[in-house]
Amino acid sequence: MTLVKIPLKTPGTQWGGVVSDTPAPGGLAVFDDMVNFLCRKGRIITRPRLGSYLTPPDNARVRYMGTFLDAVNLYHTLMLTTQNAYMITNGPVANLLTYPLSGIATASVNTAGANYAVGDTGTIAGGSPLATYIVSEVDGSGGVVKFAVQFTGEAYSTGTNIATTVVTGSGDGAFTVDITAVNGFTDLSGTALPYGTAAILNRLYFANGSVPVLYADGETSVKVAGDVPGSAFFMTVNEQSLILANTVEPAPGIINSTNYPQRVRWSASGLPDEWDSTVDFTAGFNDLVEVPDVITGINTLGRNSYIYRTNGITVMYPTGSSGVGSLPFGFEDFSFAPLGVGNALPYSLATYGPRCVFVAEDDIYLFDGSTPQPIGYGNKKKIFKDLASASGDSVVGGILPVLGPNFDFLAYYLSIPGPDVAWVFGYDEKSWMRIDSASGFMTALNFVSVGT
Repeated sequence: MTLVKIPLKTPGTQWGGVVSDTPAPGGLAVFDDMVNFLCRKGRIITRPRLGSYLTPPDNARVRYMGTFLDAVNLYHTLMLTTQNAYMITNGPVANLLTYPLSGIATASVNTAGANYAVGDTGTIAGGSPLATYIVSEVDGSGGVVKFAVQFTGEAYSTGTNIATTVVTGSGDGAFTVDITAVNGFTDLSGTALPYGTAAILNRLYFANGSVPVLYADGETSVKVAGDVPGSAFFMTVNEQSLILANTVEPAPGIINSTNYPQRVRWSASGLPDEWDSTVDFTAGFNDLVEVPDVITGINTLGRNSYIYRTNGITVMYPTGSSGVGSLPFGFEDFSFAPLGVGNALPYSLATYGPRCVFVAEDDIYLFDGSTPQPIGYGNKKKIFKDLASASGDSVVGGILPVLGPNFDFLAYYLSIPGPDVAWVFGYDEKSWMRIDSASGFMTALNFVSVGT
């Protein structure tokens, strides 16, 4: 016997979801509590069944899934866990991606200092993967030579991933070269936080403060974003620049690695792997030293980017300036006050098209670049009660336009660990619903496609 799902509809009214801020909701259109029902197109229906999709081979927590188009117009779906990066192919099958700088390379060479010249190259023995060096600077008077190191398939690096090499002379004019590559990594372990992601030039860039900013381009490995000076927790794109916010410089694992929670850094325009402003003056950074809080997110709505802080929002806008010495971006704060509307829960921020949603201290807000609009409505008390019980992981927000084929349902999802529930805000109905699952809470939310 087949059971048919029958939608419920009230004559002349629209179902308004949960309303909990009054002693007893009036009428038949709202509930003081309900779980696992969705209000859609004026009807109340049970939520679609959640199916099992894919368990990561490393059995780690999935933090991100997203589909992007590569340089030859092929689609790829990237999955990031707390430990590894995978490309998902039809099946679905999780294909492990390899990592750059996965070993430590050291070489010792005895030679005369006079024989070194800028541009000289050689092979580093004993390392894995294969690496070579190129002489980048020679100071004959002090007997000092500096090297850049290149791992197979990667660009040369001198500061971010490679320790500066000093060569000291001996009495007979010969000296020893010791080249050591640091910050090698074989997985993505570290902070285990959700990832900041951004798509640019047919690549998907990502970071979460654990390793240098990386990108996937459809090949079998992830790659470091050129001479990026470290990692970051959030990122976006504007004016053809990759923009990082709340950075870690240099990358974790390198001596003196430091978190800069008020820093915004951007790559050269059209060159997301070029971060040195002495090479391309359109690259640079700005520290929001005048604000009393820290950066908790960043996105781009229209022509402007918005930097979300704990208690405020800063606008980052293109200046149109193209001369040497001029900044390509300007910054203006909505508020300098120590208290105000900001993104209090960093990973609650979710963006879809020209709008976004985030959780502040006093309400949940819908924002389109003008004035944040509170949307907690009659559900704020229950939502914040669940948020107060959050534990064990990060609160995560996401926006989906559909819930499957032929099921259009533009909604914001706020996943809360601890109570292991999600609050769902339907844009059309302007109402909230509460859902849960025996599988636990959601750690990543996106709409993806997987081909062959």
